[in-house]
Amino acid sequence: MVKRQVLDKETGSGTALAVQDVGATPETVLGRITDFPNYPKMVSGVSECSNYMEKVHSNKTQTLMTRMVMKAAVMKFEGFFHHTYYPTLSSVTWTLDYDRTSDFVDSVGYWYVARHPSNPEASRVFYSVNIIPGEWVPGFVVDILQNQALGQAVSWVKVESEKLSPKPQTSGRGKAKGAKSKGEVTPGDTAGDAGGSWLDWALDWKGFYLPPFSRFAPY
Repeated sequence: MVKRQVLDKETGSGTALAVQDVGATPETVLGRITDFPNYPKMVSGVSECSNYMEKVHSNKTQTLMTRMVMKAAVMKFEGFFHHTYYPTLSSVTWTLDYDRTSDFVDSVGYWYVARHPSNPEASRVFYSVNIIPGEWVPGFVVDILQNQALGQAVSWVKVESEKLSPKPQTSGRGKAKGAKSKGEVTPGDTAGDAGGSWLDWALDWKGFYLPPFSRFAPY
């Protein structure tokens, strides 16, 4: 996994981005990401999660309005999220549902799942989130939320997606201990190590960014 996070001490907001290779197809990965009712079973730190509105638009884009309760340290946070799933773009974006009251001032982010550059049965997952907590939330809790968002958000997707994927067949020779597959992202990699224009962008990232398609109406 390659990750980066920034905490703005003046505003209390936090921004995080992570890139992770997953041994499952993009279709499987996106299926796990959008399976919100099962988040309490899959995602550590999420105690409640359910959709209170689901709509499929004429262009197959989906709107998923989700209530989620998360734990950080001894505190609980309730959030109401407006997710937009773009199946043809292998992406999910979200903002808060501003018609309801959440325990965050704001939270926006996205998932982008690309087919792996060297393995058609694997994926490269990009995740970014920006959180602005309420003024009553201590800074150390914001830091926990950020670490939880980065460390757990991408790792649970890898674990749960790979559970649904067939185990790869290997020859008796296998690969050398410590070796990695071509295109695999591991801690400490640079853009040059991992390759791919999306990863180059991610590691050169200077601030929060939503993909251009998120500007378009989902219907």
